[in-house]
Amino acid sequence: WPAPAVSARAVELSPPLGREADVGGLGFARRFEEPAFRDAVVRGLAERVEQYERVGFPAVLGLRNAGEVWRELESRLERPVFEVATLPPSVSGIRLYEAMTAALRQTGGRILLGSAVIGAETENGRVKGVVTEAAARRTSHRAGSFVLASGGFAAGGIQVDSYGKIREAVFDLPLAGLPKTNGRPPFLPTYLEEQPLDRVGVAVDDRLRPTDADGPTRYENLYAAGATLAGAVPWQEASGTGLSLASGYAAAKAILEGS
Repeated sequence: WPAPAVSARAVELSPPLGREADVGGLGFARRFEEPAFRDAVVRGLAERVEQYERVGFPAVLGLRNAGEVWRELESRLERPVFEVATLPPSVSGIRLYEAMTAALRQTGGRILLGSAVIGAETENGRVKGVVTEAAARRTSHRAGSFVLASGGFAAGGIQVDSYGKIREAVFDLPLAGLPKTNGRPPFLPTYLEEQPLDRVGVAVDDRLRPTDADGPTRYENLYAAGATLAGAVPWQEASGTGLSLASGYAAAKAILEGS
């Protein structure tokens, strides 16, 4: 059957903004948590939406109470309400970060900020710990399993030195998708072109464990997720967050199943 036709139209509102200068996504998210602001939005929309329409807002429907805001808007407008993704740094990304870090802390996890991972301790095919450095002080962190999510070239997870040598920064893992540049710089002059380094990353097995060039798993308790993985071009595919979430979830699932 042919897909039903879908149309969209814009409705502009002028809710009260007060004297605050912040009209960015975070500012609107905070305002949507104010009952008076929501009331003004509902009154502005009530007579302007049709019976069978859905109402889409930019992704700014609250920060810590987004679920409450969304439910109230749906109830009062008597129509389905949804959010339209915005460019990063986005309110929905902030919500996700807050939710996931809160869940991590509730289960006893720690978040270390300002420390760079500079190496690893390995033994008999297993990772024993990772070494961080902050303020010229090195610390070893030990665990049963590790997830490498250091990103690709843009994030520093994959490094290129002045001689053009490309390496994974923490475990010195083998890399897949290395470009054949024939001595030319591994970059193109136009930023938005697909760069030769874009698809370089760590190859993994079906449990997201990094593998050597000939196939065997390098470390049985090391997993990889996000832009570290070879083959994806998240910025071009507009899939960076999805890749990170899906592969991070899959890596966590593999660790739990393995334990």
